[in-house]
Amino acid sequence: GAIDEELRAKLFALLRESYERDRDVPPSRRVEPLRPPHPNAKVRSESAVSNEEPSAATPKDVSPPKRIETEVPVDAQIIEEVPAPPFVHPLDASEPVAPRGPTRPQQRRRAFADVLQAFMQARNIRWGELVSGLLIVGCSVALVISLRREIDSLSEKFIYLPALLFMLATAAIHGAGNYTLRKWNLQATSRGVLIIATLLIPINFLAAIIVTGPKSQQLPAFHPLYLAAVAIGVLAFGAMAYFAGQALMRKGSWRLWIGVMGTSVGQLLINRLAGQGTTALAASLLVSVPLVAYLIATISQLQVATRRGRIGMTLATDTLLVLGITSFALATPIGLLLSKAESLHMALASLSTPLSLPAVIILATGLALHQRVSSSRLSALRTVGTALALTGGVLMLTAVVLAWPEPPLLITVG
Repeated sequence: GAIDEELRAKLFALLRESYERDRDVPPSRRVEPLRPPHPNAKVRSESAVSNEEPSAATPKDVSPPKRIETEVPVDAQIIEEVPAPPFVHPLDASEPVAPRGPTRPQQRRRAFADVLQAFMQARNIRWGELVSGLLIVGCSVALVISLRREIDSLSEKFIYLPALLFMLATAAIHGAGNYTLRKWNLQATSRGVLIIATLLIPINFLAAIIVTGPKSQQLPAFHPLYLAAVAIGVLAFGAMAYFAGQALMRKGSWRLWIGVMGTSVGQLLINRLAGQGTTALAASLLVSVPLVAYLIATISQLQVATRRGRIGMTLATDTLLVLGITSFALATPIGLLLSKAESLHMALASLSTPLSLPAVIILATGLALHQRVSSSRLSALRTVGTALALTGGVLMLTAVVLAWPEPPLLITVG
């Protein structure tokens, strides 16, 4: 009994050591545990072994049972050798058939109303505004020319009544633009209407001068009725230009006001002082008033644009707006002066020096837009700048041609 207890304790100790040894060995080096023998295998039982050995054996002669290492069979996968495809010359190869793409649904033909609606979307509305503006301005000039006789007969009774009617029509257009901008918030359409109303201001001054008849039929410069008409016209059109500038420009609306009103008031001086015997110096002095107003407006706006390293969309729009409206306003007094000249060629030659200054402004504005607009989204503005620079260069060359062959004029133009 004592020997059996000692033997059992020794066996448990050996098993514990074997378990701890197997636990410390990494999984890759572990030995498979003993598997139960096959039923047909001839293995002597433990009892037979214990019966053969003497019972008086000491515990020291007892050794742990040997572990039988068995090989684990591995399933091998046989890979069949695939023969290489035969070589085909590129000229003998057949053309690959492109996969058939999905068929597009048949689009129905759009009606004319749908096409017109797509054209009048926000991205195309500016073209409509441009066409309508040109039609309004052109038709206003054509109306004055075609109704010249009726206007003359009416002005004989009420000398400033036609000018008053033109002013009221322009005020109605201006009021419609301001109303739609403030009440309906139609940004693009309202701005277009206000631009048209602003362009009509110098045309109204020109129409008022034309309908009053030749200089012999006009009232004296210091006649109370003439002074009252001038005061009413300047105040009314000045208010229109001011509110239009406030709506069209975020900053510097005074530039637009000076450019429009200065050139318009200059027509009154040209109408009173210009004649058929006007010399080149006198013509330059007469056109100096609208020209100075034009230069103040455009040069100050150009300085604001070139003050920054880059020109954005808002600043470029304001610059082009001031340049375009004031250039149109400057063309009206120049045209009035040319209409009063005895010789058109001599009048153009005498105006070659004043005309070269707007050409320089147009060239400088175009170069500023071309060089300082760097955003890829504003590539259209760079194209506009290039076109303006080319236009300014052509106008400068035209001024040189008009001054030829007079050396003093060529020197001043150069």
